[in-house]
Order: sequence, then structure tokens, then C-alpha cells
Amino acid sequence: MRSVASTTRCGHTTRWEVRHRHHAYRTSPRPFPSRLPPIEYPGHYLVKRITSGGTFRFGRRLLFLATPLEGYDVGLDEVEDGVWSIYFCQVLIARFTEQDHIIRS
Repeated sequence: MRSVASTTRCGHTTRWEVRHRHHAYRTSPRPFPSRLPPIEYPGHYLVKRITSGGTFRFGRRLLFLATPLEGYDVGLDEVEDGVWSIYFCQVLIARFTEQDHIIRS
């Protein structure tokens, strides 16, 4: 396979340029924090911390949510009697019911 370092006559980008651009944008000069700042939820939310296993405790039940959220707080908002919405920041990520304790996205 031959690498071409210029655009074609009609102005289309070559495979070499696409690969080169991809690698050029992999690292960013902007500093990104290793962790987000503390997340605040409205006062009526039930706030739960996600464990290293991606779980949180609701009553006596241990519910699995997601391991990437480990160490972060999620907010639970009861939207109906026994139906809870789970938020990360302002994003609704799932719902579950107290009846079956199954988390649905």
C-alpha cells in the first residue's frame, strides 16, 4: 500500500491525511481534570455514592449501575410512587421501580 501525502486533483482527502489528522488530534494541549468537581443535586433528590463495583445501596438492596461512575454521586428523584429516575449531573441515565429493583435505561 502506497502512502500519498497530498490531496487528489478533485480536492478529496487521502487516507494518509486522515490517519495523520487522527493522530494529531489524539492529545490535547488543554488541561483536563482527572476528576469532576463535586456534583450538586436539588435538595429533594436522594444522593447515592457509586462504589468501586459500580453499585449503590437502595434500602437493603445493592443495585448495579455502572463502573465508570465509581466514586461519583448520582441523584435519585422519585417521579411517581415507587418509580425513581437516576441522574448523573443533569443527565437522566436510568429509571427503576422499588417493586422489582430493575434498572432500565
